[in-house]
Amino acid sequence: MNKHSFDLLKLLHDLVGSDCKIRKWQDLEQLVVDCCRKQDPKARHNTETDPDVSLTNGFGIEAKSTTSLTRSINLNSAAPDPKTFYAVVYHAGQRIKNVALVSGELLYCPEIADIKKTNTGLRPLSNKILKYRTRIMWQMQSPFETWGKGSFVADKNGQIHRY
Repeated sequence: MNKHSFDLLKLLHDLVGSDCKIRKWQDLEQLVVDCCRKQDPKARHNTETDPDVSLTNGFGIEAKSTTSLTRSINLNSAAPDPKTFYAVVYHAGQRIKNVALVSGELLYCPEIADIKKTNTGLRPLSNKILKYRTRIMWQMQSPFETWGKGSFVADKNGQIHRY
């Protein structure tokens, strides 16, 4: 696969056209992996780190499931990455209704570099039976609120390519 051969509109088409039932987030993640591998057979499924799928061209796809068109999307503790596309899938009744592929470049801002990394190690407190860790939570506004309902790709320049 060369650097420019991964087609986001084809990925969008494959996701929207899927008859896969989304019962839990793992179903969506596996669907995204399977659809990516149609174009990039060497795409790697990351089960312990972000993004969910690492493509051989250096980009990644992170699957995000939602049952609301208006609710913000939790990115959890991984800061938005310019080399990641977020596949936000709205499903109702276990069926995919809308898909937004959003470039991480649209989410990035300079302040992100100044925010400290998440402390993943547990730290002790004066109470010896209790420990804590800090956790940074990232969240993006629903792409269906930002760019409208339907299925689309929001590229790095903010251009919207509808399905």
